[in-house]
Amino acid sequence: MVCSSISIVIVRLKCTIPGVLVLDVMDRKMGDKYTTRSGIAKGPLSTARLKILVPFCLMVFVAWNSSSMVPFGRSSSGPTYGMPVPEYESLGVNTMQRHKKSSGALDGLVDVGLARFHPRTDVVTNQFDISMTFKPTSQVHDEPNSVHPSINNGAQFKIEITSDEEDKVVIAQSKYDEGGREHDSTQSKDCRKEDSGAIAQHGADGNAQTTAESNQPDRNEGSSVAPDTITGNLSSPVNIAAMEIFDEIRSRSLPYATTISERSEDSCQGKYVYVYDLPPEFNVHLTERCDSMIPWFNLCDFFADSGIGKPVNSMDNGTQIFLPADRWFSTHQYALELVSHARIMKYKCRTEDPNLANLFYIPYYGGLDVIRWHFDLNATNTNRDALGWKLVRWLEKQPSWRRRGGLDHLLVLGKISWDFRRQLRGNWGSRLLEFPEIQNMMRVMIERNPWSKNDIGVPHPTYFHPKSASDIDTWLQHVKSQERTSLVAFVGKERRNDPTNVRSALVRQCRGASSEAVCRFVECKKDLCQHPVFVTKTFVTSQFCMQPVGDSPTRRSVFDSLIAGCIPVLFHPATAYLQYAWHLPRNESSWSVYISEDEVREGRVNAVDVLKKISTAEMDAMRETILNTVIPGLLYSAPGSDVSPYKDAFDITIEQLLHHTAHLPDSEEFAKV
Repeated sequence: MVCSSISIVIVRLKCTIPGVLVLDVMDRKMGDKYTTRSGIAKGPLSTARLKILVPFCLMVFVAWNSSSMVPFGRSSSGPTYGMPVPEYESLGVNTMQRHKKSSGALDGLVDVGLARFHPRTDVVTNQFDISMTFKPTSQVHDEPNSVHPSINNGAQFKIEITSDEEDKVVIAQSKYDEGGREHDSTQSKDCRKEDSGAIAQHGADGNAQTTAESNQPDRNEGSSVAPDTITGNLSSPVNIAAMEIFDEIRSRSLPYATTISERSEDSCQGKYVYVYDLPPEFNVHLTERCDSMIPWFNLCDFFADSGIGKPVNSMDNGTQIFLPADRWFSTHQYALELVSHARIMKYKCRTEDPNLANLFYIPYYGGLDVIRWHFDLNATNTNRDALGWKLVRWLEKQPSWRRRGGLDHLLVLGKISWDFRRQLRGNWGSRLLEFPEIQNMMRVMIERNPWSKNDIGVPHPTYFHPKSASDIDTWLQHVKSQERTSLVAFVGKERRNDPTNVRSALVRQCRGASSEAVCRFVECKKDLCQHPVFVTKTFVTSQFCMQPVGDSPTRRSVFDSLIAGCIPVLFHPATAYLQYAWHLPRNESSWSVYISEDEVREGRVNAVDVLKKISTAEMDAMRETILNTVIPGLLYSAPGSDVSPYKDAFDITIEQLLHHTAHLPDSEEFAKV
């Protein structure tokens, strides 16, 4: 019993300072970032007790560290199973599950090679849902767009890859052996005190790693990355397969458009949306925790005014940055649930008759439900899943749910897909999206799982919330008039000791530029990037904005830069190309530049030099597309407003969802299935 208790304690007691115990508490700030906070236990220990406790704990640690359940052991990628490239290149969504099952790469199991997306493998359990990796290709990408008709590499440049490896796709083995024993898949952690830093208010890996994790540069020191890891190679078989699923979503969607081509009828026929009147514990009670959801930070200002937040300062040193000045707010990047709920409640075709409805909206704030357990050290997985299961049981009692088994139901989630796909033996997030009862419904979120056709990615909320088309026109004209004094900008936080992240290489390349007119690196220290006006000023005065991945592929900063007219430079396909089928043009090269993170990280390509070679005419053409086509569809206008003839992000989403439900089998046909 004593040893068992000590075993639990030893996980957290990783450092001993004479007379004081330092307790490392893993927590996660807003922005899906992990950090280590140091708190000092109350009361110093006596010297006599230390003489007994330290050797005993050391003995337990050594014994434990040599066992099969190594809490601090180094990751091991384990054996893999090969599958010929031609067989996998033809994979579509209909055969994905079959290959997952045959290879052992089932939901809930982790490929540690995917740990590049997060320092803790237990968080990336279902990263890309199917655990797949690939070897680097040995070819010259002369015609990157010829690999697959739907993959446009942005303004990609010819890059020669020299490798003796044969092209090979492998599927990672299950992290559990046949006897149900778990293989070692935990990352090593340093014994050190790390600064908890500042909490992210707006950006998260939004504008620049402004979360606490930004200030812990050594968190991945000593970690290794599996050699066969899915990275930035757009032409890899794995990326091609993911794009085929993405294309399937596009193929059953309406054509991309951010303006109303012709005045639609006022009739709501086929457009009715029913909003469930859920008990307040599923939404209202969660927002009421705004002052305590994060123990040391108050979120209430960000939840104000239906989730768009409090108004922000529109001036910077006497210069007007935001126009119209009264339409910019301190919107948090995880406000999607609140903003969407408010917009749907004001939707012109909302009905209170479920028998008339074409779409059913479930106002469950799943993201806030997940966040509230992030910092509770006593939370269990039962706690994390409780409200989700309660929602399922509530829905099962509704006749409208049983009519089509949830096929015409919508769930909006304000966090990334992986926060709702906890691994079987993990302790981060919930398993909401793994519940069998949830599989039929449509899930709208800020970052989708590229292997799920029911996950729909939508833009992160930004700071701009117009009330009319005039507001949008005013901002577009303001953006067009800006003098862009820097060629390239990177607003972010460097990952100095994370060899798997491309950020450090980008920072070195940016600092190596001849001047800030060529490349400007804005490091997010303290609360610098928590001010919308400062970040936006950088974006509206730059031609290109580099957007490397953070702890997950997507970044709010992509959208903040786009609405500022700054051309995003992407380094990984899952940052945008595999995410936003409804809200970004199919031709990626018309609005972005793509440079493989593999090439930059390995020193074979200098991103700044690549961008310097893009002509003024090409830049102007991309910006014209962004201004005239893209920006309106990324905005979330204020609830109850009318921005026609523009369609904002909400308008596009609802229109596409209704198009989807219109092609579902009716209730009688569904009953026969």
